[in-house]
Amino acid sequence: MPQGEVCPLCLGTCDIYAADPPPQELSLRLGQSAQQIGVLALHRKGLPELGVCYATPTGLVFLASLQPIPSGGLVADRTPLRRGWFCRTFPARTVDSAFTIQEACKIPEILGAEELLSQYFDRPGSLHLACDDMKRLRLKGKTLRIERWNAALVEAQILSESTTFSQNLEQSATTFGWSHVLA
Repeated sequence: MPQGEVCPLCLGTCDIYAADPPPQELSLRLGQSAQQIGVLALHRKGLPELGVCYATPTGLVFLASLQPIPSGGLVADRTPLRRGWFCRTFPARTVDSAFTIQEACKIPEILGAEELLSQYFDRPGSLHLACDDMKRLRLKGKTLRIERWNAALVEAQILSESTTFSQNLEQSATTFGWSHVLA
């Protein structure tokens, strides 16, 4: 949620009263197709942390994992992330969430432009990171670090099998022409 008209993730100014871009413009920003890379947990306060990461010709798209509730609303899946010095020393090995790798497999591996746009709109808290804004993508163990030119660092915990995630990321970055950001 923006605080003081500044996005806590990218540090850019934002107007919460401004209308969303029209679907045609957003579709161009997101890309005409998307290839699933794997399941991630993004470190974001007050926003859904679990979801599926896709590569597109324009960058990365994180589709938040949300579960329907009886009242008809949506609620974010509980996060597997543990914070604090104790947890950094003894990291969690299990995912404490209803959202599993099997659940991610229900989402198609390849999305067309219309389906990507629909999923993006249907999942509040989803995120697009444009490749032009990325300085470097670095994989280290089960962590994905996204360094950006004029914004805060984005760190994500890889919940998928890390070798498969790495291969999917490299293949997609090469296919879509932004492999220069891989470190």
